[in-house]
Formats: sequence, structure tokens, C-alpha cells
Amino acid sequence: MFWKTIKNVAGSYLGLATNLLVGFFLTPIILHKLGNTAMGLWVLMTSFTGYYGMLDLGIRNALVQYVARHHATGQDEELASVVSTGVFSYGCVALAAIAITFLALANLQSWFKLSGADAAMAHSLLLIVGVGSAIGMPVTVFGGVLEGLQRFVLIGSVQTMMVLLRAGAIIGGLAQGRGIVYVGAVTVLVNLTSSTILMIAALRILPGNPVRVSLVKRSTLASLVGFGVVTFWITVAQILRFQMDAWVVAAFISVPAVTFFAAGGKLASYTMDLVLTLAQVFTPMSSAFHATGSYEGLRRVLVIGNRYSAFVAFPIAAGLLLVGRRFIQAWLGPPYVSSQSVVEILIIPTVLWMAQATSPKVLYGMQRHHTLAVVLMIEGAANLALSIALARPYGINGVALGTAIPLFCTSVFFMPVHLCRMVGLRLREFVTGCFAWPLLLTLPMALVLRILDTRISGRTWKELAEIVLIAGGFYAMEVLLYMWRVELPNLSRARVAVLATDRRSAGNAPPN
Repeated sequence: MFWKTIKNVAGSYLGLATNLLVGFFLTPIILHKLGNTAMGLWVLMTSFTGYYGMLDLGIRNALVQYVARHHATGQDEELASVVSTGVFSYGCVALAAIAITFLALANLQSWFKLSGADAAMAHSLLLIVGVGSAIGMPVTVFGGVLEGLQRFVLIGSVQTMMVLLRAGAIIGGLAQGRGIVYVGAVTVLVNLTSSTILMIAALRILPGNPVRVSLVKRSTLASLVGFGVVTFWITVAQILRFQMDAWVVAAFISVPAVTFFAAGGKLASYTMDLVLTLAQVFTPMSSAFHATGSYEGLRRVLVIGNRYSAFVAFPIAAGLLLVGRRFIQAWLGPPYVSSQSVVEILIIPTVLWMAQATSPKVLYGMQRHHTLAVVLMIEGAANLALSIALARPYGINGVALGTAIPLFCTSVFFMPVHLCRMVGLRLREFVTGCFAWPLLLTLPMALVLRILDTRISGRTWKELAEIVLIAGGFYAMEVLLYMWRVELPNLSRARVAVLATDRRSAGNAPPN
């Protein structure tokens, strides 16, 4: 499992690293070329169309699960039925997304106070991004299919090429005086191209002809929706938890304030992206273990996956807390240094949640995510209510607090206890197995970072690069030493233990 995990994580990070680096350098370019209002509209319109993912009723997550299950058990006919039914259902979702786009266009002016030029810009941007995203929905099914087949290297390679193409087109267009509408059009076209390439690759890999009208079955759709409707509510909860803040800022503070909030919030979201990309490889792996009755394998996925997540999340949190202000000044400029307060409020609860990023993936694989959906919906509602209540008295910091408080409670008081009960693991073993080594290795790195921050003055990229390279190199050496002396020697012993446990049967499973 170890080497397969490393390969899948490397493939996922290939695409993510390119996307984050490009987004990191493109954000200040777009911001300084087009201004706060255009950037704020971009954040609002893309977050709005991001809600279209809710319309699939969680079917994409179900696709990943069922593709992984049927592939692991060699059920090719059932696999083809899942793919065909998924394409059909996403075609229906696309029609609904187009209708919502035109409904939103008719009411956009009443939602936000925009001048004539800004209103026209917002309408054009929403039309392009909304309709373009909808048209591409049926094709995006095949990205989920490839995830279920654990072809993360292929996905990451295609994403890397497309992100670089998008960056070049956007930079060239901005240099010629193009605006935010052009940025939206380029983004949509590149996304469509990427999805089409993945579709062609998936059709070559899948056996036979996996997309046929005759394979669109009501029973298959019922199975997908039955699993997916729970993940649908989790998707709704995720929107309330992490994507509504920009709308609260726009509605209760101002549209330009969205840019300042996003400057801090984006650093926290980058941490999420890094960890979620790692954790997504454990979704099909958990499904395969559950399909074959390997509960010991599920426990290993839970502990090792969260440990790797913490290895990524903990040092990033330390870096953002210690040198975040210096980082924002070098990234966006002195006017945006005040956004560091948003980072400081969000980063601790965000990291506590991200360090357990594999936990929901294991629940998905076991099809035991109902309780998670209920708890996240409660958290999302509390997030929205608190953010609205705190927005006017405390500004963007109040909105950040509205997100941080419920997120902290879920991460500390619910998730660890619930997962340990689901897989039959002691809480103490979970906490020490997942977080002891990452915390132990992060503390010396944080000390090095603090010393460097006091010794290296200035706020330029050069000084920042020196700090990050030295502290990051120190942490990398720590992790490599850990892998060599601790992780690798345990591989053979763990593999033998899993085989011995699985032979004794799945009677080891925790009670329902």
C-alpha cells in the first residue's frame, strides 16, 4: 500500500503543485492589472458557479466509490453501467445549471450594489463561466472514473499541461489589455479541453464500450443517488463552511472587501488543497478494502493517511503563523498585510480539520457517512449564522471567526471520536498514531523558522525564499530520516499483520 500511495500522491501533487504555483503568481498579476472590484467579482462569480456541484446530488463521489469497488472485484458490466448512468445523469444536471445561470443573470443587479460598467462585467462573466461550466459537466464524469481506477498520475499530468496553458493565455491577454471576462473565457475553454482529454484516456482504459444508452439503468442510478444524496448534503455543508464567506463579506461589508478577505482566506484554502489532494487517493483505496472485507486495511488507511496529512498540514500552519505577514507583503504588497489577521484566525481550526482529511474518505469507502453529513450541516449553519452576526461589528475578522469556531468544535470534539468508533480503534492509538510524529518533527522546524525570521530582516522575495528554503530543507531532512528509520522498516511487518488478520476473516469488523 505504501508505494502505491506514494505513486498516487506524487501524481496528484504534480497537478496541484502546478495549479497552486500558477494561481499564486497569477493572483497578484490579475489583482494589480484589474483592481479590487474586478478581482472581487471573479471570486464571487466562480464561487457561485462552484455551487453547481451541488446539483449532482453527490453522484460524482458515488462514481469514484462504485468504480473502485467494481474494478477491484472484476465486475466489468456493472462498471460500464455506472459510467453510462453517470454520463446521463450529468447531462440532466447540465441543463439545470444552465437554467440557474440565466435565473441568476436576471437577478444579479438586485443582489449586489454595482455600477453600470461593473454590472455589465458581472453579467458577462457569469454568463461565460456559468454556461461553460454546465456544458462541460457530462465530460467531467471521466475524471471521477479515473480517480476510481487510481490513475492519479495521468490526471495530474493532464492538469499540469492545462494549467500552464491557461496561465500563458491569461498573462498574454492581460498584457494586451484584456479584462476579467477574458480571464473567465480562457479558464472555461482550458477546463473543457482538460476534461475532454481525460475522457478520451478513460475510454481507452475501460474495457469494451463503457458508454451505451442500453447500460443506463434505473437501478444503477438509484444506487448512485442512494450513496450520493448523503454526500450531497456534505457538499452543501462544505459550501456553508468554506464558500459562503465571500458572499457574506460582499453583502454585509462591501465587494472590494472580498479581495482583502480572500487574500487571507486563500492561504488557508491553499493548505486545504494541498492536504485534500493527498487524501483523495485514499477514497478508492478505502472502497477496495471495504469491498474485500479488509477492516485491518481500513484502519491502516485511516492512521497512515491522517499521518501523511498532518505531515503536510502542520509545517504549513507553523509557517503561516510565524512568517505569514512577511509572506503576504511580498506576495500582494503592503496594503494587504492586514489580511494576516484572517490567516491567524482560520489556520489553526483549518489545520486541525485537514490533519484528519483521510477520515471522511474512510467513511465514504465504508458507506458510513450519514452522521458526518448531519454534523457538517449543523456546523455549516452555525458558520453562516455566526459570520453574518459578526460581520458588521468586527468586519472581515468577524466573518473569519464565524468560520473558525464551529470548525474547531467539529475537528476536536466529533471527528476523532466518531472515526475510532467506526473502525474499532482506540482514541489514544488514533491520536498518537496520526499526529505524534508530525507534531514532533514540526516543532524543531518552527523553532528554526522563528530564529530565521528574527535574523533575516526585510520583506522581499529574496529574504522570504532564504527563510523558506532553509526551514523547509531542515523539515524535509527530518521527514526523510523518519521514513528511513521508522516508516520503511514497519512496512513488511504491517503487510504480514494485515494478511494474517484478513485470513482470520472480516469477523473483526466493528459493530454497526
